[in-house]
Amino acid sequence: MREILFRGFHHCDGPETIVVNGYKVKGEWIYGSHILIDGAHYIMPSRGHLHDITEVLTSTVGQYSGLTDRTGERIFEGDKVKGFNDLHQREEEYIVVWACNNGFYFVDDSETEWHPEHIIPCEVIGTVFDEVTP
Repeated sequence: MREILFRGFHHCDGPETIVVNGYKVKGEWIYGSHILIDGAHYIMPSRGHLHDITEVLTSTVGQYSGLTDRTGERIFEGDKVKGFNDLHQREEEYIVVWACNNGFYFVDDSETEWHPEHIIPCEVIGTVFDEVTP
């Protein structure tokens, strides 16, 4: 059975910086259960209580895929991964997406959807929100 877990980015004076809609945002990633209250998105930490919820940026909410990379790191929707595509016979970069009721897919630059079994093992190399350095 797959663990149900979400993450979202909390805008605060945290240690990390991401880019959302072209703007740099400082804060931290929060992991736990996803809660929607009056259109605002919150994450409640695992083993937390309702008073422990933290508001997160809507566009950053992503679900855990149930997969881990070759180092044991959890793979979430919105992650960028690098892995060997067994059909193309080369290493490529992908973005992890949720395809409605069809599960998680890895999407390449050509927007082709690949099932994870064609890419695993892979390695998380960042998120779609990471700052791009020239």
